[in-house]
Amino acid sequence: MTEANPTFIAISETKLKSNNILNVDIPGFGFIHNPSQTNSGGVGLYVNSSLTYQPRNDLNLNNVGCESLFIEIATSSGKPFIIGVIYRHPTHAFQPFQDEFVKLATHLQNNCYDYLIGGDYNINLIKYRENSNLSKYVDCLANCGCISLINKPTRFSKNSKPSLLDNICRNICDEKRIINTGITMLDISDRLPNFANFNLHQQTDQNSKPIFRCIKHFDPTIFVSDLSLKINNLDPEADDVNKLSDEFVKIFNDTLDTHAPHRYASRKEQRSFNKPWLTKGISTSIAKKNALNRKQVSYYFIC
Repeated sequence: MTEANPTFIAISETKLKSNNILNVDIPGFGFIHNPSQTNSGGVGLYVNSSLTYQPRNDLNLNNVGCESLFIEIATSSGKPFIIGVIYRHPTHAFQPFQDEFVKLATHLQNNCYDYLIGGDYNINLIKYRENSNLSKYVDCLANCGCISLINKPTRFSKNSKPSLLDNICRNICDEKRIINTGITMLDISDRLPNFANFNLHQQTDQNSKPIFRCIKHFDPTIFVSDLSLKINNLDPEADDVNKLSDEFVKIFNDTLDTHAPHRYASRKEQRSFNKPWLTKGISTSIAKKNALNRKQVSYYFIC
């Protein structure tokens, strides 16, 4: 634990009761939890003592058969970060949980929160392609920016096939903030703990310049012709549709880079980014206004 130096440790199925909390302290961490009304379930969260946080009980899922816990962390950029943990009881109906979780993810996305939500969802994502309900669940979350970070089995049992029931979900768009994710080989239960190593504080480069595509010499007809010629080499009968789509995306991006290459924004363009409402027409009107103002001022001085 000391060597890993984690910032947060999320625990699902704590089986703690409100009046039965013993021997749960870890030096250097604060502990908060949400108990279960049953003999199983419950969630807990260890937070490094160096951090200041506030509970977000308003984010808890209003779902019978599911415990959740959320906190908000202040970051150096001023943008709040949400950390959460969920335990879904396996006997509970799937659809109500999906509705509540998608509602939560949509709320967080609409309010511009970055978040990581870990836990035991008891939803086997290994069967994502086999089960239409699971496919719909994953697609609905993806539509509101919620992506699962773990894609390998985390539970192993003699009586069943390996399954992926534990996961970490995130909506962090900046891939540079997610350093790595994975599964740890620790023998503490029949589940393998998973982890996400990320930058809590958003990194900003004050010297970086905005980059966008140069379309000054872009000809749509030539671009489409060149793209059509290159994609003709793809095999439409390929068995692996994921590999085929990846190849198409690569060809498309490479062709676009050739016809509309990236370039750095000029100083004038960078200034305009701070005033996106300032169109060319408005700028022209401002120039005319200033010219008339100078003329009027000089007239009064002459008089």
